[in-house]
Amino acid sequence: MGEHIAGTGLGLSIVREITELHGGTFKVESPVPNTQHGTRITISLPVSQSPNTVIVSDSPHFVEDITAKLSPIGHIVQTAALNKALPEQLATGKTPARILFDGDLPDEQIIDAVCKIQRHPSLSLVPILVLTDKIEPLVKREYAKWRVDIRPKTISPADLCD
Repeated sequence: MGEHIAGTGLGLSIVREITELHGGTFKVESPVPNTQHGTRITISLPVSQSPNTVIVSDSPHFVEDITAKLSPIGHIVQTAALNKALPEQLATGKTPARILFDGDLPDEQIIDAVCKIQRHPSLSLVPILVLTDKIEPLVKREYAKWRVDIRPKTISPADLCD
């Protein structure tokens, strides 16, 4: 007892980030109410939450195809336009479980949006996928640099979710 073990100080901040990404709340009380000592950490997580997938596309056919794959397995599907306000739009409300970009959109615009999304504090850990049947090697390297997963448009629902 009484021995102090030093740490990096990152543990609680990581727990808080993960809790919030899962739609939960994180509360710190120090000292514990009605006492003069101690610290109480309260973490609340939702019992069940349908995954929220955001599709970024200007193609109604692409949106319909992906929605038809994800809705039957319980996903909430939302759409978003590729514009400068995209990161702010995605950060309001429930954090998406994943963001899917239509690979037919201009690569430069997708990469610009990905950079902004990954720099946003509440979106930086959200997986990003580009669904395309054609990709240039140079563009593929750029996507890899930003941790973007490239998958074929003919992807199965199970492969969309892993």
